[in-house]
Amino acid sequence: MSVAFRREGDDEHLEPKFELPIPVGPNLVTARGLRLIKERVATLQAEVAALTDETR
Repeated sequence: MSVAFRREGDDEHLEPKFELPIPVGPNLVTARGLRLIKERVATLQAEVAALTDETR
C-alpha cells in the first residue's frame, strides 16, 4: 500500500483540545458580571425590537 494512504495513528481524528477546559457545573458570575450580562441582553433586545419585520 502506498504511504500516501496509510494513517500513522488515530491522533489526527480526535476532538480538538481547548486551551481552557469548560468546567462541569454551574457558571458562577460576580454581581458586576451579572449586571453587565443583563445590560447587554437588554441592549440586544432593544435592537431586535427596533428592527422591522423585513430585516428581522
